[in-house]
Parts: sequence; structure tokens; C-alpha cells
Amino acid sequence: MSSAILLVVFLAGSLDITVIIEAQRATWYIVPLFPIFIIFFIGSIAETNRAPFDLAEANNPNSTVLASNYITAKFINYISNIYFILNLIRFSYGLQSTGILNVDQKNFKATIRHSSTNSNNKLLLHPQWITGFTDGEGCFGVKIYKSKGYALGWRIQPFFQIKLNVRDLDILYRIKDYFGGAGTIGFEKNFAKLNIFKLNELEKVIPHFESYPLLTKKYADFELFRQIILILKEESPLSEQGFIKVLNFRYNLNKGISEELKVLYPNLEPALRLEVPEGVIHPEWLVGFVDGEGSFNVITVEKKSNAASTLSISYKVWLHFQITQHNRDTLLMERIVTYLGCGSVKKRNTEAVDFKLNKFELLNNIIIPFFQKYPLQSAKNIDFQSFIEAASIIKSKPSRQWTAENFKKITNIQSIMNKYTKDNLVENKDEVK
Repeated sequence: MSSAILLVVFLAGSLDITVIIEAQRATWYIVPLFPIFIIFFIGSIAETNRAPFDLAEANNPNSTVLASNYITAKFINYISNIYFILNLIRFSYGLQSTGILNVDQKNFKATIRHSSTNSNNKLLLHPQWITGFTDGEGCFGVKIYKSKGYALGWRIQPFFQIKLNVRDLDILYRIKDYFGGAGTIGFEKNFAKLNIFKLNELEKVIPHFESYPLLTKKYADFELFRQIILILKEESPLSEQGFIKVLNFRYNLNKGISEELKVLYPNLEPALRLEVPEGVIHPEWLVGFVDGEGSFNVITVEKKSNAASTLSISYKVWLHFQITQHNRDTLLMERIVTYLGCGSVKKRNTEAVDFKLNKFELLNNIIIPFFQKYPLQSAKNIDFQSFIEAASIIKSKPSRQWTAENFKKITNIQSIMNKYTKDNLVENKDEVK
């Protein structure tokens, strides 16, 4: 029993029960360690002397033989368990070396990683990629809430956060490493979050975005956020005048301040949001932005018709590349069209705007070579590899005359990629060429 427990501790890298539980967010240890669970279960039954381990010794000539054999059997079982566990540990190291099982001793986590054809996944993330990904998925915020432990009765908690699907947990650890191990990673249902709260850790984040500025409207959020960090750094503890300065910068950050604070401080002078300078689009920035907001899709249509009592089936297949963003960044999306030399920008009925491209020649000659030269770093790279595979099949069919067999190959590829509704991607199928 103790050997089984020690193996769990070894994989989690900690005796802390909270760390052990969090380490199993991606996959329960019972899955890769199911044989060890069986040993643990049998051992727990043996410890309680329940059947079939409830043998009673009788006062007869055979009792000594029975006891000797029983003790010997337990010893053999114990030695066998140790041998099995040592081999399992060696097997776990083998999984770790291939990248299937990732045991992160530094952060005491164990997660199942997605296999990827991208050989650059283990390299340090490019600074421009960090900025592009933050433009897509990052958030700069400041929480202000009541707290009796503070002189002014209010606590100010600045934070930098990136929230992703748990399949991109590896990316969060790499971002955490980029910022010198700053922040903590938590879990919420199917999502993982990198949160950086401490001032001394946020001071590692600020210089990066000063050197590599954001290109979306988050630039204005960052500038307000940065001013608040400077105030908190200069004044400790915070005076009432300093608190008012914070409120002035917080007023136009995200959703602003609460109605209660507006009533308590009616004479605030809110800081204006800065205009975003037209920075240069760097290829690594675009890769990070697509890792956050882009999607690669294969769309298929199967039509059945009855003509002259004869059933006929026709097939249509096309590729679709899309980047989605809030419509406040429409100008940036148009700049991406200019940068890539292809695509179009379309506004939705909601607050979203899309960069869209579905012409095969442009996808094959521009988009695919671009992301082969500048590889994606997130799990979207898996979708991109499927995207390339589908493109190679389409390229081999210049007439676009699809047989049921080839159409099946495409739908098999489509089934393992992200799923989107046709209405979300293409409003008018007649536009597709």
C-alpha cells in the first residue's frame, strides 16, 4: 500500500494533497496507474483482514505449515509489487522522454500532453508571440473591493490573467516560464488560468509590454493598468489621495468602478483611454494572435437529389481560415488583410468582426507556407496539420470531382478538428470558390 501511495507522490512531486489533486486535472492518475490501484485495493483489503485474507490459525499440527506458507506468500507478493512498481516508474520516465507524459517537477504538476509535429514546442516563446497571444487571450484588470483589514476599508488587487481550454495547459506553463515563473495556474471546469497578482511579479510583466507593445485596444487597458501599478509601487500603504488616483485610472479600465465608489467619490477625474499607435505587425505577433483567436476548418456539404426517380449525390469541400475579434479592432483586422495580401473583413450582427479566407489558391500559396515558416505554438497546430492534410487531398483533385471514397477521407479529417456551424463561417455558400 505504501509503495502505491509513494508512486502518486512521486508523480505529483509533492506531499500536499491540494497539489496532488490539481495535478490530476488533466487526467486522473487511476488511468495510467490502474494496475497500481488494483494492488492498493488488494492491500487495503488485506490490512482489514477481510476475505480472502481472514485465515484463522487452528490448534492442530497443520497450523504451523499454514502460517509459514501464508507468511511466505505475503513476502513474495511484497517483493513482486516492488519489482512491478520499479518497472512502472521506468516506463513513466519513458513516457516523459517521449513527451506523452509531462511531469513538471518545478510546478509539481503532471499532465498528459498533446502530440505535435512542431519540433519548436520546447523552445522559449518569442516575445512578439507573447504580445500577439495576449492581444487575443490576455486580460489586465484591477479588483477593488471592501476589506476591513485596510486603512481605507478598500483593497486593490491588480492582476494579469490568461484563460485557456485545458488542452493548452502546456502553453500556460511556457508563458509562466517566460515571465520568470511569475503567477499561479488554477483550474475551472474545462479551463486553466494563469493569474499573476503579486506586485513584484507584475513588475516582470510590465517591461515586456513596454518593449513589445500591444496592437489591439488592449493597449489602452495596459496603459491604465501600468499607471495603477506605478501608484501602488510608490505608495505603501496607500493614502486616500493615492486611492483617488487609482480610481481615476480604474474608471475607464474594463467595466469601470462600482456605483458605490462613484457615489462615495463623486468628483473623480477619469483618465482618458489612449489611442493605439499603429505598430508594425511582426510575423511572430500574428502567429500568437492566431494561436489565440484564429481557427482552421474543413467544411463539407453532401447533397442528395431525386431527379427522374434517380438518386444522385454531390459533394462539396472547402477550407476556411478565420480570425475573430471584437469590432473595436476592425482597423487592425484590415491591416492584417494588407499584411497577408489576402482575405477580407466582415462584421457580424453581434460585436464581433472576422478576417475570413476560403479561396483555396490563396490558402495553399500564402497561409499554409506562412504558418509552416512560423509555427503555431498552441494546440491549434494539431488542427493546422489536419488542415494541411486536407489541402493536399484537395490539391490532388483539381477538377473538384469528389468520389464517395475521397469525400470520406476529408470527413474523417474534419471529424478530429474544431467544429463550427456553417452559419458562423460562411453566410453565402455561393461565394465559395
